[in-house]
Amino acid sequence: MFKCIKRHASSIEKLDTKQLLKIYFAAVATNTSSDFLELIENILCDRGVLLNEHDQREIPNDS
Repeated sequence: MFKCIKRHASSIEKLDTKQLLKIYFAAVATNTSSDFLELIENILCDRGVLLNEHDQREIPNDS
């Protein structure tokens, strides 16, 4: 299955961010494979929409 996902990665990258986010949220809601979610997350991180673990900063607690 991973080969199939990897083969279609370039097609997924052609989607605009709004389309990709819709697919991502639908995939999360339906417990889609972690490989597919990771692929979408990586694209969204590259676009600056999601933070990856290296970019995350501690958010101050306002309470």
